[in-house]
Amino acid sequence: MSVKSAYINLAIKRNFYINEIVPHISRIGRKVKKCIVIENGKEIYYSYSSERLSDSLVVNNCIDRFKDYLLTQDYQGEAIIHLNSQFVGFDTQGEGYLLGKLNKPPQIVLVLKYLDKQQIDFANEILKSLTKNRQ
Repeated sequence: MSVKSAYINLAIKRNFYINEIVPHISRIGRKVKKCIVIENGKEIYYSYSSERLSDSLVVNNCIDRFKDYLLTQDYQGEAIIHLNSQFVGFDTQGEGYLLGKLNKPPQIVLVLKYLDKQQIDFANEILKSLTKNRQ
């Protein structure tokens, strides 16, 4: 058995926030849940899931799709996703997950963390300002 090592530049660190799930009406009129990923006060990614899923499952789907998005963008480094504590069932105690493209060395360390009360309030203010700008 051979052991391979990979170098991941952890000096590059980005913080993302998933704070709430919002109801949304799709283009064809179907009710869905929208999960928004925020970075630096801006919505940088979103995904839709069935309205029948729990919020935690919607967030899980969003994280899965978002990590694929980061890989297709060739992002390298550490990605920290801060979650609202209302989304239960995520491993926020570990060192993170190594992510890489198929048959390629890992290029991302994905770390999940729960937000504290102050961070949740800050994220809510960002979301409010985003929705005001669209109207």
